[in-house]
Amino acid sequence: MNRFHVPPERIRHGEAVIEGAAARHISRVLRFNPGDQIRIFDGKGHEYLARIREISGQRIIAALEKALTDLTSNNRPAGEPLLQVVLCQGIPKGEKMEFILQKGTELGAVRFIPLVTERTVVRLEAARADNRRLRWQRVATEAARQCQRQMIPQVDSVQSLNQALTLVPSEAVGLIPWEDETATTLKDLIRQMPEAPPQVWVFIGPEGGFSAAEITQARQAGLVPVSLGPRILRTETAGLAVLTMLLYAWGDLGGEG
Repeated sequence: MNRFHVPPERIRHGEAVIEGAAARHISRVLRFNPGDQIRIFDGKGHEYLARIREISGQRIIAALEKALTDLTSNNRPAGEPLLQVVLCQGIPKGEKMEFILQKGTELGAVRFIPLVTERTVVRLEAARADNRRLRWQRVATEAARQCQRQMIPQVDSVQSLNQALTLVPSEAVGLIPWEDETATTLKDLIRQMPEAPPQVWVFIGPEGGFSAAEITQARQAGLVPVSLGPRILRTETAGLAVLTMLLYAWGDLGGEG
């Protein structure tokens, strides 16, 4: 059954108001009619079976018929990861950021923070950065819709490395993969920790990686530099590889339990 995102503020009094691209898709592409059923999720952990009641131009009203949200044994919405991973990604060139957001959402990242670092080639002015963030948030929303996630990952505004480092909570583990790290691998770190932390923050550099000065800055902020192995990974590969390893070891990739 077709599934659509409707923001929480448009769901009230037993009805959902669908507007914009989703409404156009329902009426013009799918050619649905009043009486047809759809699934609606609000991106905050709630999902519903709904029936279209009214189609009027760019606006559709659907009546909520049944709550579909399933909770796991620890009250997580079904499909949401056991481990919260925040991906702080140096902004890459081209459309790589959209690829990272899409695949990172599918894997289970809960938040993305775009970074400007010493070696970032893409420099966005304030207005352009705001527009880009809105576009990136739409990419994450669409990926969450397609992969059946109940929660939509948050895409933050663009931050400097220094700004992002101050956001890491004291109870979280902060990782910064670095090609010159020889003492600690990601596998070592996972094996050394007796249990999963509540959050892991992963910092990935843009093309060219982080500078030595940035690694020193990250160490001073409490992050742990780690090696990902003998091969150099591209920026659009590195974060997704770390996400996969963390969510396999401490999350639900491969199945819970």
